[in-house]
Amino acid sequence: RAKVAEETVAMLAPTAAKRQKRDQAAKDVAMRPIKLHDAINNVDDAIVITQAAPPYPITHVNAPWCEMCGYDAAEVEGKTCEFLQGPETDKALLADLMATVRRGEAASATVVNYDKAGKRFLNHLQMSPLLDDDGKVDMYIALLKEVEEEDFGAESATPVVFS
Repeated sequence: RAKVAEETVAMLAPTAAKRQKRDQAAKDVAMRPIKLHDAINNVDDAIVITQAAPPYPITHVNAPWCEMCGYDAAEVEGKTCEFLQGPETDKALLADLMATVRRGEAASATVVNYDKAGKRFLNHLQMSPLLDDDGKVDMYIALLKEVEEEDFGAESATPVVFS
């Protein structure tokens, strides 16, 4: 029996070593930093990222954002999001939303925007500062979701602050 046990241990040792090596490789992949571009392009939500300093130029948009707004990334990078605003966009609401986010708080509101063709759409915007390793605001991220007209009410126009 001792010989069988030794042979079993000897036979399983390479398997255990392979398993340990495989598990370590999986951990290494899971802990590997991913690039921001890769992270935002692997989600279905429309995302826009801007610089932290005024006038908040766009640094990244993903394909769902381009589809929703009608612009290519190259057309908008370096510009502000003002081109999405139009006659029915509530500028005071946007100012309140940005003031909240500049205080380092996440916030959301539903706003009227316009796509490249000039078509009006309702956009539920969730904004948040992204912090660097020192806890300072490095950039802002916004997730956009188109809202149906019938789902839009007066209460949707008030910015909501998340604590």
